[in-house]
Amino acid sequence: MNWIRIALLLFLSLSPIQAYLASSYSSVTTGDSTLTHDYYLYCNVTVYNGQSVYVQLKASAPVTLMVMNQHQFEEFSQGDKYSSLYREVTQSLDSDFEVLGGEYYVVVYNNVVSVTVSVHLSAHALPIEPLVYHSSLPAPIGLGFYGIVNESGRITGFVTPYQEAIGYATVYSILAYNATPPKGVNPWGSSLQMNAVLQVNTTRGTYVYWLQNVVEFVTDKDAYCIEDNVWNYSSGKSTLTNTSVTGEGYVYFLESRDEYYYASPDIPANYSLPFSVVLYTKLVSITPESINVSFGYNLGSGVVWYDNVTIHQTDTISALLLVNPFNATPSGDPYDLDLVFVGEGNYEYTYFEQMNASLGLQMVLLNGKVVTPSPLYTFGMTGEEADNLRVIDVDGRAFVIPGNNTFWNQVNVKELPELYFRQGGNNPSVSNILSTYGYTLGYLVFFLVVFLIVLSALRRLIRRRRRRKFTTRRFDYRRRGRRFDNRRRNI
Repeated sequence: MNWIRIALLLFLSLSPIQAYLASSYSSVTTGDSTLTHDYYLYCNVTVYNGQSVYVQLKASAPVTLMVMNQHQFEEFSQGDKYSSLYREVTQSLDSDFEVLGGEYYVVVYNNVVSVTVSVHLSAHALPIEPLVYHSSLPAPIGLGFYGIVNESGRITGFVTPYQEAIGYATVYSILAYNATPPKGVNPWGSSLQMNAVLQVNTTRGTYVYWLQNVVEFVTDKDAYCIEDNVWNYSSGKSTLTNTSVTGEGYVYFLESRDEYYYASPDIPANYSLPFSVVLYTKLVSITPESINVSFGYNLGSGVVWYDNVTIHQTDTISALLLVNPFNATPSGDPYDLDLVFVGEGNYEYTYFEQMNASLGLQMVLLNGKVVTPSPLYTFGMTGEEADNLRVIDVDGRAFVIPGNNTFWNQVNVKELPELYFRQGGNNPSVSNILSTYGYTLGYLVFFLVVFLIVLSALRRLIRRRRRRKFTTRRFDYRRRGRRFDNRRRNI
């Protein structure tokens, strides 16, 4: 269960007169090229107010790097006299440029030396606007936290490190169908995914892992299973082995993508509606040799930590779950947290004939504080997608229903879903569980109440024994009272 990579920009050697833009996303572009003398390459970047143009350049010899607006670039590409907002002769650059909202062009021109130059160029807008990933269906639909505030067209970003992700869901109705599913996918299948990004900092560099806590549904059989996946996002393709990641599961090879991923065994069961589940992904411990992550769920009987995964990473300095709109992972994916309804697996997108579900997200920060992230986009990032879902706000709660999603709107979720947990597998009971820490507090309160009841009973017993020594008449009265109480309890 992997999300679709941001397409890489393959730059060609281009003449000053004939230039070809080879980009699938105008605001996230990267690529390598060789430039002969008097040739140039370029990429365009769409910038919203509040964003800047971030440029990374490495060249084998000095080149001219320029940042231009649209008018300046048109003059340059036509061979006319031209100007630029920024111009520098350099061999290496790592910088961002403050500009107003609009279209901009980053140009690398080999006019300094007469030899062919190897060039690596990366240019994109920061903070990264999530709409560059999805702006229409099909898409993963639900709640996505990217660390972005979009107010009146002005983009503001903020970084959020945290130690635990908590996803809440109550499904009132669900029916999905895909007449032509991928190999190994049930036509009636769908899934609810909570996806988080783990960053590991070592003495040798930064490594990134993608953590998935997933509920898979077979909607015509009212069946589901829970599993977790781990992907290595430290490079363009996920590479893992059964010695680099260990837990209850194993590492598998995804032939269609030429990638390796870790997956836990399924936990199969049947559901009845309304169906509530709380998912937990928690960074548990860090050592110089490894990182331990636990995956859990709650169906009403407390948290079940069903898989404890160890990522064996030597020379580890620190690790944290992270939302960061100012960087993409080495694989080109966003540092986000999301809880989304999508196809079952293997990059499927499915059609939901029925859907009514309420979702909620929480994060446990590094200081232990539990927060509800805000604002949220109505889509996430993963390989699977939904063809016809949308998110609406009902009295501060987020609901997923059939429809055409509005991608550019953000939602502020103020209330978590109402949770219906089934006691003994029969009658549903309503619960509002805020976090894993809420369970601990609940258990403490429960044991405190039991302790007070026992203490009160002991005190009454002691008082009765003392009264026995002095007044036989009062003892007989109390004994009758106890019999009366016993009869009343038996009714």
